[in-house]
Amino acid sequence: MAINASTDVISTSPGVNEIGLSTDQVRREEEHKNRQSRIMNEQTMSEGNLIAFLLALFLGMKDDNGLSSPEALNELAGSLSIDPLIFSNTVNSFRSGNMSISDAVRSTRTNMNSSTADFSRAEAAIAQYAESGNPLLELIADKESGGDYNRVYGAGVQRRDLTNMTINEVLAWQRHYTGTEGSASSAAGKYQIIRKTLEGLKDEMGLTGNEKFDEEMQDRMAYQLLERRGYSDYLAGNMAESTFMRKISQEWASMPKDEGGRSYYAGDGLNKAHATPETLLLAMRHAQDNQLTQERTAQLLAQNGSLSGTFATAQANEDPAQVDPQQPDPLTTAFDGQGVDQTELVASTNANDVNNPAPNVGMGAAV
Repeated sequence: MAINASTDVISTSPGVNEIGLSTDQVRREEEHKNRQSRIMNEQTMSEGNLIAFLLALFLGMKDDNGLSSPEALNELAGSLSIDPLIFSNTVNSFRSGNMSISDAVRSTRTNMNSSTADFSRAEAAIAQYAESGNPLLELIADKESGGDYNRVYGAGVQRRDLTNMTINEVLAWQRHYTGTEGSASSAAGKYQIIRKTLEGLKDEMGLTGNEKFDEEMQDRMAYQLLERRGYSDYLAGNMAESTFMRKISQEWASMPKDEGGRSYYAGDGLNKAHATPETLLLAMRHAQDNQLTQERTAQLLAQNGSLSGTFATAQANEDPAQVDPQQPDPLTTAFDGQGVDQTELVASTNANDVNNPAPNVGMGAAV
């Protein structure tokens, strides 16, 4: 039992207390207690980082067939020290909508051996097998269209063969859809791009309009929209999280504008937020972490000349991203320094939030 030297120690002679401990012994006991407290805090933070990693992993797996392939699942199971069958069943249940993301994370965490897990190997597997590498865009797409490149605005699930149309053909259809057909919005594609935005992107990106509005083009346009809102500044740490979150919500109505959880366009009769602030914040930070990892990997590759040498060096140096005090812990810090409760974060990413896309959202009130 630790003794508080300021309240529980009564000196009976110089340097000795009433139960026979010297002042040096009391000091050592206090230091031991403080060390134990620090260790517990470090363990809690490590657990938080692990939960954040698993949440981001399952968010990425939602619509990424490469990351959910048998080869990827076997490699991830090995790197996370979890039985491959258990892990595969968990992933398949999550992707089919039979398990919420919080339950998937909980199942994986319960069945894995974190003391023998190799997270460098897991990150390498993600880099190798992932077909879509941006968790922020995947979250946006999930809430805007369910990740469907051919989704269009409308009641229920409305689809059109957009990926086989040119940009000019999509623009013409959007004019017809909101004009002749009277749709409330022209939002189209994986990221629900409205006509005015698409026209602006066409000019901004120097496109002729004869290019296909296919998967690659839609992804390029989504990155361009992020850049409009200050993505590079955010990744570089030059834009506050709360500012970038608000800017994202101005581009995509399904995203919350702040901690209150409401859409920037709430009240227009057309849009509402479909992601929690905690989930968006996690995706933002994971995108930022990915950028830092790519930059460090490029530097290490230049130094070592091989991927295996790069990971060996990163591990030997304890990976600077894990110890950089400028990088906040995803589960203990939110919105420029305010705390997020870990239990609430996991609970908030439930089946209704993550697995059910927004059926009728566009980008703002404009059509």
